[in-house]
Amino acid sequence: MRLRPALPEDASAIARTEEVAAHHPWTREQVAASLALPTTRGWVAEAGVVRAHLLVSSQGAEGEVLILAVHPSCRRRGWARQLLRAACEAWTELGVEEAFLEIRADNQAALRLYAELGWETAGTRTSYYRDGTDAVVMRWQAIPGGR
Repeated sequence: MRLRPALPEDASAIARTEEVAAHHPWTREQVAASLALPTTRGWVAEAGVVRAHLLVSSQGAEGEVLILAVHPSCRRRGWARQLLRAACEAWTELGVEEAFLEIRADNQAALRLYAELGWETAGTRTSYYRDGTDAVVMRWQAIPGGR
């Protein structure tokens, strides 16, 4: 697996992974529009082709995870962990002090991963997703001098 910054030309590959890996997948157009913003950074993990991705945004001292997905055939290999670490390192370099994300309350594997990486539960958004599932809001705080 090779981790690298996401490029605008990755939008189609990211959208293909979204289609098979996400409950509410982003379209190629949504991915491309987000990557075009100066506040968005992204990474992809490749094994011949893009198999995982992470897009985040930041402005000032606050960041947000926009989308994170790993192709089902590549899960449980540490790719999401590496993507998240890349984002947290970038945020630290940019002076981001805290970041947030929403995760499906029924996604226990992701909730465990975020907790292992220092994310804390900050609240719940009731019936946040189209299918009525709650979202857990999680918060990451930068530690002065790095993690």
